[in-house]
Amino acid sequence: MNLETGNVGVAVAAITVTPMRQQRVDFSVPYFHTAIGVGVPVNRITSWGPVIRSIASFSFLQAALGLLGLAFLAGA
Repeated sequence: MNLETGNVGVAVAAITVTPMRQQRVDFSVPYFHTAIGVGVPVNRITSWGPVIRSIASFSFLQAALGLLGLAFLAGA
């Protein structure tokens, strides 16, 4: 990190604060908090069967062909 070597004095970016980074550099008090998060289901998909079935479904085919048609019309 350039902050550790002293090449830069300040970094303004989406740098996450971790305990290991707090030992290496000084962080200011955050001034902006977002409510962004990631949700992961507890029961993850254990096989690719449901994924392949949903991609091979008729409704997915209709949506893909519809988007392809719109792209063709926009290109023409």
